[in-house]
Amino acid sequence: MPEPVLCLAAQQSFTAKLNAPQQQFETYQRQLAEWNKKRDELIGSTTEPETKVGLETRIEQIKELPQQLKDFEARRLQLSGEIFDTLDAQRRARAELFKPVQDLIEKNDLIREDYRLQFQATLAASADAIADQLFALIKQTSGDFRGQDEALSAIRRLFDGHDLNTKDGALAFIASLQEKVLAAARASGSDAGIFSLLKKGQSAAAVYDLIFGLNFLEPRYSLLFQDTQIEQLSPGQRGALLLIFYLLVDKGNRPAAANRAEETQGERGVARWNAALPKTGIAMVHIARGSASSSVSCCP
Repeated sequence: MPEPVLCLAAQQSFTAKLNAPQQQFETYQRQLAEWNKKRDELIGSTTEPETKVGLETRIEQIKELPQQLKDFEARRLQLSGEIFDTLDAQRRARAELFKPVQDLIEKNDLIREDYRLQFQATLAASADAIADQLFALIKQTSGDFRGQDEALSAIRRLFDGHDLNTKDGALAFIASLQEKVLAAARASGSDAGIFSLLKKGQSAAAVYDLIFGLNFLEPRYSLLFQDTQIEQLSPGQRGALLLIFYLLVDKGNRPAAANRAEETQGERGVARWNAALPKTGIAMVHIARGSASSSVSCCP
């Protein structure tokens, strides 16, 4: 082999040996960059749920869920309290409107003591109405809600055990009602939530809106006669009572008369009313004409 060729080969060999460390360093740098990239991808961030940091963040969030649930439940109960305050404000406003009439009753011994006539502003609710609304959303198949009669009885017992006209009583009622619903869901095999208890097409949000939205409470104003609401009197009794009230508060001396067909009033009913009327100057008579029966209240 010619000498120039040997010299060129030797030069190339020495050059390769001299460049080897630099090439190895460059390869290392490239491999290190790739390794760091994959490492960063594995570590990730809080917004990447499949990475190390994302999983750690998710674990911490799961640990915080019980406390968050308690905070949300407390906030929900607070909102229910605010809803109650709004309803109670409406009740008080109605009571204020009727205050002049109530003051008149308080000044009249006959109305106050003999008739015990009074206006009453309440937040009205019905156990049966609550049951109807609730069981339109959930099944009656487990726990205290197993069976139609048993479920209604459970709601009635719960209703009778709380005074829904007070804020504490109303909040205690909805908390107890929620616990009854959750217990029924657990009895049906659900580990969490009430989804197993829902009827087809219904949602858990609708159930909670009913309970905590106090949709079953309504401000109502009623006239009471001897501790009996006017709605519970017969039609004839209501008419006579309203006539008595009108005549007692009316300052004029015009005669008045009212006629009301009333099957349940009869002679005994008229006699009972007349026994309570002597101080008023009002008399009630019973008139029977064939199958028709009327009671007439009149004031001379």
